[in-house]
Amino acid sequence: MRVYDAALSQEHIKTVMDVKPYPFALAPDPADGSVLEKTWVALSWMPGELAVSHQVYLGESFDDVNDGAEGTFVGNQTKTDLIMGFPGFPYPAGLVPGTAYYWRIDEVNDADPNSPWKGDVWSFFIRPNTAWQPSPPDGMKFVDLNENLSWRPGMGASLYQVYFGESFDDVNSATDAPMITEMIYDPGPLELDKTYYWRVDGLDLQMTVTKGTVWSFTVTSGSGGLLGMYYDNGNLSGEPIVIRIDPQINFNWG
Repeated sequence: MRVYDAALSQEHIKTVMDVKPYPFALAPDPADGSVLEKTWVALSWMPGELAVSHQVYLGESFDDVNDGAEGTFVGNQTKTDLIMGFPGFPYPAGLVPGTAYYWRIDEVNDADPNSPWKGDVWSFFIRPNTAWQPSPPDGMKFVDLNENLSWRPGMGASLYQVYFGESFDDVNSATDAPMITEMIYDPGPLELDKTYYWRVDGLDLQMTVTKGTVWSFTVTSGSGGLLGMYYDNGNLSGEPIVIRIDPQINFNWG
């Protein structure tokens, strides 16, 4: 009996059902879609059963890594691990906060005519320095009158200062808000047909302030809309780059 700790594609399932050696790389570490707290990472994986070596692809675009575009091929190696984000390794200046990275392992055995076996594209995301993934999402309409605000913390943040108001400029320039520990904020009574702006600054253990982005939402009396989550890849992996409510589906994708 074989036990797999990762989802298998249709091609992979067919291989397993044929009771043949499983040739594909699997069990990525960090797990696919992970959010990381540091600017370096040690990648590792479980090798396919026929693999002699491994072709490694890295990049910041799902499509580029999936297609093996120029600049994504790191090399062929016999080890099943790879460090990123240190001098002498890929991304020597460090991984960039707020960035999604994609990687793929193709298994190689020159003695087998079916080699190489193209792997799935996996991803991980480096947590931004600033607060991120606001709720309600930036630019959202049809927000409830009793909505509370929440967010995900920036890297290293343990305290927060929240600024809220009806003017972008006022919220953007405000300082010295009270510090809070929870990632939720009650803005008080809201009014219909009004746009509000808000900002979350994060403070680390040394009390260093990282100023956040100014977000907005609108309280409207409309009938609602469709919640859309938009990704920068065709695999819907990693974090969505935009989350918003659209009043209708009326897009021209060109």
